[in-house]
Amino acid sequence: MSATDFVAALFSSQMMKDMLGSAEIQVLGSEINGDNAIVRASMTMNGQTQEDELELVREGGAWKLNLDEFGM
Repeated sequence: MSATDFVAALFSSQMMKDMLGSAEIQVLGSEINGDNAIVRASMTMNGQTQEDELELVREGGAWKLNLDEFGM
């Protein structure tokens, strides 16, 4: 699974739908550098759109969110 596909699957999961309600998520692109990736996405909620970058790390062949980015 590519980094972009991982983020798309994450945001289409029931857990994220429950958290984000009617928000619309669009993956804009990704940059992969070895086992690290940055995926750009936009989220539209309540008529406001925000773009953000998600940092991913590949561990054991699978992409995961870089939780260090969130202080975890």
